[in-house]
Amino acid sequence: MGTSVLHIKTEVECRVYLFDEEKGIAKPGTYFNLEVHKGEQDLLFVSTEDEAVICFKSYNFEEDTCNYMMTLDQSQFIYVDSFSTEKEISIGVEDDFGVVYSQDGLQLLICQNVCLDEYHIQDGCKVIREEAFSCCKKLATITLPDSLTHIGDRAFSSCNLTTITLPASLTYVGDCAFSGTGIRNVVSLSPNFTFRDGCLIDQINHRLHAYLSDKDKVSLPVGLTHIGNEAFYGCDYLIAITLPNSLTHIGKSAFSRCSNLTTVSLPNSMTHIEGSAFGKCQNLTAITLPAGLIHIGDRAFEGCEKLTAITLPAGLIHIGDRAFKGCEKLTAITLPDGLTHIGKWAFMWCNNLTTITLPNSLTHIGDHAFSLCENLDSITLPDNLTYIGDNAFWECGNLTTITLPDGLTHIGDGAFCGCRNLTTIILPDGLAHIGDGAFLRTGIRNVISHSPYFIFSDGCLIDKRNHKLVAFLSDQEQVVLPDGLICIGDRALDRSGNLTAITLPDGLIQIGNCALGGCGKLTAITPPDDLEELPY
Repeated sequence: MGTSVLHIKTEVECRVYLFDEEKGIAKPGTYFNLEVHKGEQDLLFVSTEDEAVICFKSYNFEEDTCNYMMTLDQSQFIYVDSFSTEKEISIGVEDDFGVVYSQDGLQLLICQNVCLDEYHIQDGCKVIREEAFSCCKKLATITLPDSLTHIGDRAFSSCNLTTITLPASLTYVGDCAFSGTGIRNVVSLSPNFTFRDGCLIDQINHRLHAYLSDKDKVSLPVGLTHIGNEAFYGCDYLIAITLPNSLTHIGKSAFSRCSNLTTVSLPNSMTHIEGSAFGKCQNLTAITLPAGLIHIGDRAFEGCEKLTAITLPAGLIHIGDRAFKGCEKLTAITLPDGLTHIGKWAFMWCNNLTTITLPNSLTHIGDHAFSLCENLDSITLPDNLTYIGDNAFWECGNLTTITLPDGLTHIGDGAFCGCRNLTTIILPDGLAHIGDGAFLRTGIRNVISHSPYFIFSDGCLIDKRNHKLVAFLSDQEQVVLPDGLICIGDRALDRSGNLTAITLPDGLIQIGNCALGGCGKLTAITPPDDLEELPY
């Protein structure tokens, strides 16, 4: 849910807890534990849950007996970690410095004065909303009030600040709140936060929020369990980091664009690497992954151009979208037994990848997963694979052989497009779908079909159910398409460079996009009588 403001009325004095419906118990102190007095109350809380409905129970403060439960829909919350809307700003109150507050003064919504260089936030303000001061690149001095409890994501991003004092009331700092600033000194009066050796740490949640230092080497403290989103983002001076054995979680883009980081050893306590965690670390040559790792997030190592080898642990089950995209020096990779999912673009542009071993547990290869792996020459698809995504092996020009498993049901659009050295393919009996352009610009001239849905005759690969020409795989100069066809699929005859004449069958009612594209020698088309127009 993130950080939210809850506004309620109550007729009793009580203490409010977040209620765990599944366990049937209140969880005092886990998220908040506040005394509520009669009348209107504004309750501020931090929740790590992502639920559409959150239930609360209130207890009589004196008698400790349950009074009632409130079920609150998401629409009743104001999200601190979100942009202030135009409506909120329009009904807000703007001060003499161009800073807009909510009408009740509890929230600082946005600063609209790009020339602001010094500011004292109004007393009584509890929340600074997301990116509130992000346009204030000249802001060099800020004073936070004693009432402040929450600072939203990127609240001071790119400001000209060099130092900041956190008030004792502060309980929450959002992701990247101080990213792109010159802050190198944080004075924390809050018991929730500490600052040492350039590390701003949430002591309650054992989480590193931000690294605010120019040191090139850092050793994170023992006991730390989380590194927050973008904590080291763009620290191009960082060359070495020591991670504690207590670490379990690295947030999104935590080390992204740390261009001088060369080696990293992740502790065995870690199970997940979030999206873009090491993306664009251009000089990263080696990384040791923990034995317990089960999930590599989207873009985790995208653009790590010098990463030459990586050993994936035995328990890994998921490789996210673009996880290793553009790892140009990667020459070989062995995927462990137990892996079930390879995401979209996962190994795209791994130009030096020559061999890859896929485990039998693999069921899904995403769109473009191995596209533009130009030196990949052979691959054996596992028996349990059911799905090959769009353009999965697009432009793998050196691929000479591939065996499709018996359980395969789906070949996506352009799946093997541009595999110029692929000459023969055997379609398994369970195959039910072949996408448009799946074999475009290949060397395939022989198709053996065990599938009841597809036949191959005179260079024509035909979907019998839909009476559709899926692909024309021949070097013939003239072709007469068979009777019974009602559809020519998208790009079905595209790039048939030798084709000079084609006769279309009676009954044909549809010709797909670019079906005859790139047929430079085609001079004669004999259309059926009832086909009124040929597509471009």
